[in-house]
Amino acid sequence: VSSIPSTSGIVTAILSLYNHYGIDTNATVSLRKASSTWTEAAVTWNNQPTVTGSDIDATVGAVGTTTTWDIAAFVQDWVNGTLTNDGMRVVNLTTFQKVFRASDHATVLTRPKLVVTYNTQSSLGARGYFLFL
Repeated sequence: VSSIPSTSGIVTAILSLYNHYGIDTNATVSLRKASSTWTEAAVTWNNQPTVTGSDIDATVGAVGTTTTWDIAAFVQDWVNGTLTNDGMRVVNLTTFQKVFRASDHATVLTRPKLVVTYNTQSSLGARGYFLFL
């Protein structure tokens, strides 16, 4: 997202996570904007980042399915510089366990994916749309 110009308008930002383990019962899972810095190598349950703002919820279904969230509002805040991009925290709002594939999983097609569509506007008023994977 850091390569998207700060004056761009985010049209969509779809985050996809692959559910590879858990109970085959629907569960509500929420995304929250992290508001403190953290690193993948050092984060634990006891030092997880703080969060801010509203949540974006989705229903996660059976094992072997992909769940999507439209996080355009989050990405717009990051691009505009309204909030620092400290990532997101995934929160399961039910007691049903859900485990998502990580970015370093051997099966590339099941890794987390963020697809951002945004537009820019030139000084002439022409608008262009771009897709950022």
